[in-house]
Amino acid sequence: MIAVLFMCGVSSWLAIRAWQTRSWLLYSLAAFLILGLFLFRRMIYARFRPTNWLVRSNPAGLFIQFRSYLNYYFPPDDPTIVFIAYSEIRSARLVRQRELLDASGDRSERGLRLIELELAGDAQL
Repeated sequence: MIAVLFMCGVSSWLAIRAWQTRSWLLYSLAAFLILGLFLFRRMIYARFRPTNWLVRSNPAGLFIQFRSYLNYYFPPDDPTIVFIAYSEIRSARLVRQRELLDASGDRSERGLRLIELELAGDAQL
């Protein structure tokens, strides 16, 4: 939300500055930012919807949602959530993945942490 407000502020400043200096370049930049906000508004609004979650827990188990938050406009009665009771989870472990990136001489490291669950149910479905 802060990025959206920042882009609105920058585009407003560019429009005012372009009007003061009569600069077509600043008008173009302001229009480009406003167009970008308009085109990506659905993605921006979807990030703040209450359906934007992956895993929720309660004392009995885990609720896991498989629908992307960007698909909020799909029918709400479609089954998109699975419940896994804690008794069905055989083990859980934290997995850390690290990747070294070397782009144009700059070295950086990207890390990913995830939880891997092993279920105790029947493997033949």
